[in-house]
Amino acid sequence: MCPFYSCVPRGSTTCATMSGMKQRDLQLKDWGVAPPKNSMWPVWAGMVGAAAIGGVSFLVAFRLLNGQWSLVSPVAFILGWLIVSAVRFRDPGKRWLKVHSARPPASGEAARLMNVVRGLSDDLGIPAPRVLIIDGGPPNLMVTGGRRAAVAVRKSFAEEASRTETEAAVAFCLGRIASGEARRTTALLTGSPMRPQRVGLSLDVVAVSITRYPPGLIKALERCEPATGRDAALWFCGAPPTHDEASERIEALADL
Repeated sequence: MCPFYSCVPRGSTTCATMSGMKQRDLQLKDWGVAPPKNSMWPVWAGMVGAAAIGGVSFLVAFRLLNGQWSLVSPVAFILGWLIVSAVRFRDPGKRWLKVHSARPPASGEAARLMNVVRGLSDDLGIPAPRVLIIDGGPPNLMVTGGRRAAVAVRKSFAEEASRTETEAAVAFCLGRIASGEARRTTALLTGSPMRPQRVGLSLDVVAVSITRYPPGLIKALERCEPATGRDAALWFCGAPPTHDEASERIEALADL
């Protein structure tokens, strides 16, 4: 069980603490790689993959229906849709990371961010997620679930945020990953009309249980610009209806 479930109420506001947190130096190696060069191979690969799926679906449908041509096309379409859906949901987070052109850090880039992610992941006992950089946009972070979870950080946040702000925001993202909330939210956004869980106060409590320093999370929220749009629920700081108001989150954190 993830250690942040040791949360206990305190007064009128839910507060959580973690006992036994390892106190150690987070001097970890830089595991970033240079961003890939632009290439047309993904386009060709997609075209070949689509043709292969269509061909296989058609042949399977033809075989199953013993050559009944009137039924082959609709059955082939259904089979193709099932195959595409299976591939799509295998790692649903990739879609949203591609939307924002998230890339691996270059060698030596965002070293502090990557050390914080690795160190807090070790403390929580979970595999360290991929760390990606989003070059444009105001400060913020997003988290996705899938075959391997990812934390994508806007370059402006990585360069401007203090260490305590970085730890708080990363802890928030790791809490979502450890609880399975990031994976569920990513899957819902990828292919379901259901509304994901509202992001905000309850997850803030989890983050504070990890860092035990509410002011860091307050400063991180103040630095970020709320995200909006189709994938807003994946972001650390967002606007209603996907998130609680940032001002409400800050007020609640100030009472911890």
